[in-house]
Amino acid sequence: MYRIPTRPPRRWASAALALTVVVSGALVPTRAPADDGGASGPVITVVFTAFRIFRNRSMSAEDVEKLVREILGAVSAVQNETIGQIDGLEAATVIGNAQATSYDMLDYPVIRDDEEMRWETAQRLGGYATNAYAKYGAVITKKAKDQIGLAANTIYPATLVVRQDAGLTASLPSYEADYRDLNRRIVADLVPTCTSQVANDTPLFITEVRYECVAANGDRALDYQIRNDQTGQWIVGPVDLEALKDRAAINSSWLVAKRVLQQQGG
Repeated sequence: MYRIPTRPPRRWASAALALTVVVSGALVPTRAPADDGGASGPVITVVFTAFRIFRNRSMSAEDVEKLVREILGAVSAVQNETIGQIDGLEAATVIGNAQATSYDMLDYPVIRDDEEMRWETAQRLGGYATNAYAKYGAVITKKAKDQIGLAANTIYPATLVVRQDAGLTASLPSYEADYRDLNRRIVADLVPTCTSQVANDTPLFITEVRYECVAANGDRALDYQIRNDQTGQWIVGPVDLEALKDRAAINSSWLVAKRVLQQQGG
């Protein structure tokens, strides 16, 4: 009778070893929490903080300090992710607007004490948000869309909060609708693509399948599953393909948009 070895043969171990090797682009370690690090985490944090402030319809000095700190961190993460990857003037412009947003927010504790400056800042951020929405539709490549999506998800939360703080509330439903629509398009356009391959070097009655998911920015995540076909038992796995997509997209706007829409109720 065939017995399952107590340790995987060396050729099985090669699949696990492959998970730590860069194939092309950045490889995201397998079985890591999707929101633990990467460019997506700081951006998601900003969005959730901004929504809390926005829904409370008031902003304290502590809220300002927290939002400013988080926006600075998010913009830094977005810039780190896009350095050397900017795919056209459109993406570069939106990333520059995200940087300008962080500068405005850095001064916001002073700006909000001056009604005229607060109004001007709200108008400027509104222009950045509208521009990001338009630029997303203007670019063709997934990488450019991904970069714009990350930047837009730092610009829109600041825009909603600052315009509400300035009393410019009539336009807020339109900005919210555009923001939701943009994230829906990101989720539809930039879903990681996944492939699988059955290994041909396994023992009799053992099936190993190796999976790879690639995010819009080129980051990859790998995982594998091993099954005993005689007993129907899993030796490793099975692979959670949705979780693998999340791990691949740890630096992608797709994961941000997915989390934001979940928080907004879809």
